[in-house]
Amino acid sequence: MEKAEGIGCVLVKVAIIADDLTGANDTGVQFSRKGLSTTVLLDLKIQISSKQDVVAFDTDSRSLSKQEAVERVDRVCDYIKQQEVLPEIIYKKIDSTLRGNIGGEWDAIYRAFQPDFIVIAPSYPKMGRVMKSGSMFVNGSLLHETAASKDPKNPSTNSYLPELLKEQSEKPFALLTTELLRGDRARLTERMKQLYEAGIPYLLFDAETDEDLANIAGLFRGGDYHVIWSGSAGLAYALTTQVSAMESNKAQPSTDSDLVMVVVGSVHAASRRQLDYLLQQENNIGIELNSLLALTEEGRNTEYERVSDLALQALLVQQNVILYSSAGPATVQSARRQGREQGMDANQVSNTISDALGKAAARIIKQCGISNLVLTGGDTAKQVCLHLGAGEFELITEIEAGVPVGRLSVHKGINVITKAGGFGGDEVLQRALETFTGGGRQLNR
Repeated sequence: MEKAEGIGCVLVKVAIIADDLTGANDTGVQFSRKGLSTTVLLDLKIQISSKQDVVAFDTDSRSLSKQEAVERVDRVCDYIKQQEVLPEIIYKKIDSTLRGNIGGEWDAIYRAFQPDFIVIAPSYPKMGRVMKSGSMFVNGSLLHETAASKDPKNPSTNSYLPELLKEQSEKPFALLTTELLRGDRARLTERMKQLYEAGIPYLLFDAETDEDLANIAGLFRGGDYHVIWSGSAGLAYALTTQVSAMESNKAQPSTDSDLVMVVVGSVHAASRRQLDYLLQQENNIGIELNSLLALTEEGRNTEYERVSDLALQALLVQQNVILYSSAGPATVQSARRQGREQGMDANQVSNTISDALGKAAARIIKQCGISNLVLTGGDTAKQVCLHLGAGEFELITEIEAGVPVGRLSVHKGINVITKAGGFGGDEVLQRALETFTGGGRQLNR
C-alpha cells in the first residue's frame, strides 16, 4: 500500500482493516447485505466516494514480517484518522484460523485510536470455526490438527489464542468464556468494569454460536466504553444492526455476458477438492499453470502464451475456463527446492506463483473479454485485481456464507466472486460459477 493521502471530509460509518482481500470481502459484504454501500480499497490513493457507508482496507499483510505488517496498518490508521469524524465502527478483521500478524496489528490499532477495549471474537460458526476456552476449533477439530496447519505460507500451528497473543502482543488481555457470556448480565457488566479499571485492553471472547456473537455485539451498545472490534465475518454480521445505511447508488452486477473464468490459486485441501469437483462437471475446461515453470521468467512467458491460447479455444466454444496452479504435494516440494536453488524462501516461491497466476488470468480476461470471475485464495484474488489495474472492489451481496460477489470498475466492469481457500463444501465453486451462467439471475435478488 502507498502512503496515505487526503480523503477530505467523507463520513464513512464503518472502517474495516483486513490483512487479505478475501477477508476484506467476506467481512465487508456483511454490511452490504444490510443495504450499506460498501467498497474495498486496494490502493490508498483512491478517493473514497462520499456515498460509501463502509470502506474495507486490504493491507495484504498476512504473510509479511511483523514490522512490515505494522507499518501497513499504521498507514491505514493514519488514513482513517484524516476523517473529520471517526467511523462509528472500526473493525480489525482477522483470520478465523489465526494466521498472520494479529497481535502486532492489534497493537498498532490500539496505539492509533487508544480505545478502552479491543473486543476480539474470531469465531465464525457458519463456517465451523468456534472458540472454546480460548482454543480455536474447525469443524470439531483443534485448529492445529486441521488442514490450516499445512498452509505453505502461514501454517496455523497453535490453537490457543491466549498463548499466541502472548507471543505476538505487548498488551495484557483477559479471556471471557461462554459460561460468563451466557450467564448473569450484571456479573458480566461488573467484569467489564473490573477489566477497565485494571487497564486490560484486549478482551478475548469465546463464541460457539451466532447468538453468542450477537450477545458480544450487544454488550457495548450503550456506549459506556470506546471499543474497537476484531474478528471474522461472523462478528461483523452481528454488528450490522448497529449501523444504518445512507441513501446511495448501490452497484449492481452486469449480466451482459455468460463467459466465466474460475481461478484457483489456494493450495488448501478444501479448495483442491472444490477444484476436482469443478473439473468433473460438463462444460468446464481445466487449464493448469505449471508452478515450476512459473518460477523463471522464461518459463512464465511460455506459460502465459500456452494458457492464453487454451483459454481462447475454450471460450470460443462457450466452455467455462478453470485456471489453476499445479499444487500437488510433490509439486509443492519441488517448487520449494527449485526456489531455494534460485535464492527464494517459501513465501517468495508462493508469491511468485500467485503473481504468475494473477498475470495469466488478467491476460486472458483482457484478450477474451471475460466479465465474470470466481477467485479463490486471498493472494490469488489480490494478484488478479492488481494485474487488471483495479484499485477498488465494490461489494454487492453474498451468494452463501463466506462467498461474496462484487464488481471491479475496470474493462467495462467485471463481476467477481471471491472465496477464502478453506471455506465451503466440495460444490461451492461450481455453485459460484452457476451464479453467473444463465444470465446471472441469482444475483438479482
